[in-house]
Amino acid sequence: MVLELRGLGIPIRLRPGFLLIVCLLALGAREEVGQSPLRLLVFALAVAVSVWFHELGHALPAARFGWEPVIELSLSLGVTVYHRRAFVSRAGRLLLVAGGPAFGFLLAALSYGALLSLDPAAGGLLHLALGTVSTASAVWAAFSLVPVLPLDGGHLVAELASVFAPRHGYRVAATLSLVLCLLGLAYGLARGEWVLAALTALLAYRQKATLDSMRRVRESEANVSPRDAAYLALSRNDAESVVRHATRAVEVADGPGARDEATYLLAWGHFLAGRPADARAALVGVSPARPRDFALEGAIAHDLGEYQRALELFEHALPRATRFAEARVVHAIVETGRYREAVELFTDELGQKFSERGIATVQRAAYDAGDVDASLGIGELLFGRTHDGAVAFLNACANARLDRLAQARRWLERAREHGFRRLDALDDEPALDALRRAPGWDELRRGFEP
Repeated sequence: MVLELRGLGIPIRLRPGFLLIVCLLALGAREEVGQSPLRLLVFALAVAVSVWFHELGHALPAARFGWEPVIELSLSLGVTVYHRRAFVSRAGRLLLVAGGPAFGFLLAALSYGALLSLDPAAGGLLHLALGTVSTASAVWAAFSLVPVLPLDGGHLVAELASVFAPRHGYRVAATLSLVLCLLGLAYGLARGEWVLAALTALLAYRQKATLDSMRRVRESEANVSPRDAAYLALSRNDAESVVRHATRAVEVADGPGARDEATYLLAWGHFLAGRPADARAALVGVSPARPRDFALEGAIAHDLGEYQRALELFEHALPRATRFAEARVVHAIVETGRYREAVELFTDELGQKFSERGIATVQRAAYDAGDVDASLGIGELLFGRTHDGAVAFLNACANARLDRLAQARRWLERAREHGFRRLDALDDEPALDALRRAPGWDELRRGFEP
């Protein structure tokens, strides 16, 4: 069983293993914390907040870069999983990795500062909560910086090593991790620290497996053609290797067809490396006989800020590349304000392939931009798919802005029936002013109260 939550806009998956490990930590600290169930609960919640805030340091920059982060709270405490949407520079990747420890130390400092400034009574619940958050955040941040994969410190070593050896950064990090784990294993065995010995042995095995996998990849690339090596690198999203192998494939191509294929691979490599202008320049060398890759061309136009052109190209690309193109299509619609066309897009069979999140983004953007009719049309389609109370509420607001008060009231009733309970939005939304003055509002509002 997984509990789905959201915090600061980031999805959180809370698994039973996380609750188990936090409870075990609380029980293990009961001599320092106290035997009171309430104090143990406060301690457990403080630890959970510390872990969540650490992962938030990874997730918020990822969301800013256009990725789709999900925070997983499980038996291994916390990890942030990414659904990659765009290439991020090395500086950006360093920010993603370092964000977790940085947030941890920040929370530790803030909670400790609050502890000093508020000076709560020693032994009180507030004292316990602030002290636990400060200590847990600092310890978790410091531990994560140990230079062993898969901890943040190991990833930082890999990114920094890539500055000097672009192709071998993670191999350097895995080798260093293996050495440190073997040293930890030897120390644990010598001192009789069996838990440390077992943990470092498992990590050493993992580093060895990682190095073996890297060796197999290098051997496979050495035994294939430059074109096939470029495809292998593309499957790993290794942009610079794609560029390197594709450049060689263009040089050794034995005909127009092979040259066009290699050139497209070169363009993909430049695009994934965050160089859309270079990707477009590479496509100039493709012969007219080669079928066009509209998804790539649309993505290049989008990343160059040519949103109208991107939408025209994506119209051809979407039947084959909805998942790749969706985020850019949504962004291009918002940038160009083509909300009426979006209603038609989401109505047809192809539009059904768009995610609910993407459609909801366009609905909200249309509403905020004042295209209320388009927002309502999109919202009605979306509600038919999701039966989401928040979508129904926005539809109610759109109807109210169009002076359709009876329809707005019916949409509010649907919002309530489907779980919408935000009284603050109900009371503060300017579009509902006329409804709030109409007879029966108090009775309608009471239905939203817990």
